[in-house]
Amino acid sequence: MRSQICRAGQGRIASLIGRYYAMDRDNRWDRVEQAYDLLTLGQRRIPGRYRRRGSAGRLRP
Repeated sequence: MRSQICRAGQGRIASLIGRYYAMDRDNRWDRVEQAYDLLTLGQRRIPGRYRRRGSAGRLRP
């Protein structure tokens, strides 16, 4: 994603959220709330967290 933004010469990554949180279908509102807070309040975690190994689908907001 970052390389495409650099090639285009515009844009930036504003947020990354794994689908485990943002697309929950099991009525686990505590997960959805974390994604909502990131998008509406700008609350975030450690920026380097995405570099850790693991499932991108479970990336915390």
